Amino acid sequence: MRERNDVLGARRLLATEFHNLKRPLTQRLFKSEFARNIAALMTGTSVAQAVPLLLSPVTTRLFRPEDYGVLAIYMTVAGVLAVFATGQYAQAILLPKEESEAINLLALSVTIAGIVGILTFLIPLLFGGIIATWLANQEVKDWLYLIPISVFLNGIIQSLTVWASRQKLFTYVAKVQVAQVCLGLSVQLIFGLLKPGVSGLILGLLTGYMVNAGLLLHKFWQEKRGSLSSVTVRDMLGQASQHQRFFKYSLPIELLNTSTNQLPVMMLNTFFGSAAVGHYGLAQRILGLPISLISSSTADVFRQRASSDYAHFGSCQEIFVKTMKGLFAISIIPFLALVFLAPPLFTFAFGARWREAGVFTQVLGVLFFFRFTCSPLSILYTIAGRQKEDMWLHILMVAITTYAIYLGASLSTKPFVAILLFSLSYSMIYLTYLVRSYGFSKGNK
Repeated sequence: MRERNDVLGARRLLATEFHNLKRPLTQRLFKSEFARNIAALMTGTSVAQAVPLLLSPVTTRLFRPEDYGVLAIYMTVAGVLAVFATGQYAQAILLPKEESEAINLLALSVTIAGIVGILTFLIPLLFGGIIATWLANQEVKDWLYLIPISVFLNGIIQSLTVWASRQKLFTYVAKVQVAQVCLGLSVQLIFGLLKPGVSGLILGLLTGYMVNAGLLLHKFWQEKRGSLSSVTVRDMLGQASQHQRFFKYSLPIELLNTSTNQLPVMMLNTFFGSAAVGHYGLAQRILGLPISLISSSTADVFRQRASSDYAHFGSCQEIFVKTMKGLFAISIIPFLALVFLAPPLFTFAFGARWREAGVFTQVLGVLFFFRFTCSPLSILYTIAGRQKEDMWLHILMVAITTYAIYLGASLSTKPFVAILLFSLSYSMIYLTYLVRSYGFSKGNK
């Protein structure tokens, strides 16, 4: 009898294993919630990035490199000011265990965004001419008046995107990204066909921001409007005090980080003109596609998972190593291909006048490979509370990369050398971040 039961048990076990083998591969691959969340964001981001990529042979023929140069300058100024939009308190929304505390942080971030948006209106009124002269581009002067709108909308998007990550609404965030890109690009195409010029590029950008912010606000109102009753000025100020390290350290860190990323736009425009900025902008867009598609999606999910592991177990080394290996494995071949083949590919896809953008892509490939791999993992500085060290490292980053571009401009009248030195020096900083972040992931172990 016992032997018969053993045989029946073995048959059941074999039947179960056979059933498991028949399950679709994707079902087994995405059994992990971490992988499913990344896949959800990647799906939306794939569509959001595929649409402008497929249409870029059209848009690069509708708009000149100089138009993209003015757009890049506008986005640079708006991007630097957007750092102040939430006082960086938005980054803390993931951390509280109590939902009421997170809601008060969200309310604080949105309130600061409104205040900063209003104050930003004074900048073009008082200093518009000075800024245009400093940027060596008078065409951008008239568009500075739209920057406060960009700053405010960015503050809303930053705050609600982190809130959505806390709620694990990754699929919805992906859909929002698709809507933003599709509607924004539609406006750019319409203007490009009817009235070519930088106006279509900037108004399309703002349209996308408004769509993103509006859809996230709608989702919050659906899901959590009842929780607004827990928001008080006292609790908002309490959260501001409790998480003041984000204002004291994360804000200057992000300002330095954004300034470093936008540094080439400012300095290339000063030394080599807006056409060089336009070529750099296209190279940055193409190289940034894998980051937008995979790295940023991974970062959103990794941030939530690593924060949770660190809070509960005191370390997140396992998910850190797993994420690092995955990012490296999927990025090495695409970036190598761009480094070797970019100039002829750019000439074929975008036209002969964009060949220099392909040369820039070759030079920047190393930098973007390290950015793709290291940037999502550097959130460990925030999770481990090492913002002060992060700030000093960013100061070093700004100093080194500024000198690299200046040295390159001094050595050659062509932008190639300046971009090469910028790329190599910035890559070394990313390697430093990777090593230090791995150490932090070990926590108290």
